[in-house]
Amino acid sequence: MLHDHTFLGWLTTGMYVATATLSAVAAREQVNDARLLALDRRRVAAFWWLLCAGLLLLALNKQLDLQTAITDRLRDAAQRDGWYGRRRVLQVMLVGVALGLCAVGAWCVKRLLGRHWRTHRLALAGIGVLLVYLLLRVADIERLGEMTGLPLAAAGVRDALEWIGLMLIAAAAWRRAVMP
Repeated sequence: MLHDHTFLGWLTTGMYVATATLSAVAAREQVNDARLLALDRRRVAAFWWLLCAGLLLLALNKQLDLQTAITDRLRDAAQRDGWYGRRRVLQVMLVGVALGLCAVGAWCVKRLLGRHWRTHRLALAGIGVLLVYLLLRVADIERLGEMTGLPLAAAGVRDALEWIGLMLIAAAAWRRAVMP
């Protein structure tokens, strides 16, 4: 069943799909970029293909809302099994694991792009903004907003982070796909 069937939900899903499509075009164009060595072409193309796949997964999740289903099941299990009172410790651990995965992912991207990471700064900035958005979702954004005094619970702030990240990636993919 589809979750976010509002106009903005579908618009955001469309943005994910459009950005993924631009990333696929950028990947295809990198294979033909005569300015790069053959190995570099494959690595840069792999970056764009991986980004395309990740964006498509996020588009699917935007409509299926898998993280809410997982959260609901974990909450039910916690209440049933008596560890609901210790859930904050587990949330902190989850955020720590998410941050660790982000660090490992950044290292992998750096290795994949090699010396070409600087020419992909716009895409990397977009990925960074999307990761902040995702981490805020994982970190229980309402609680984090209460603790910091920032208006993080506002849907507009979340949407803005998501859209800014997507627009940065789309602009970078457009540059790679269209401009020489």
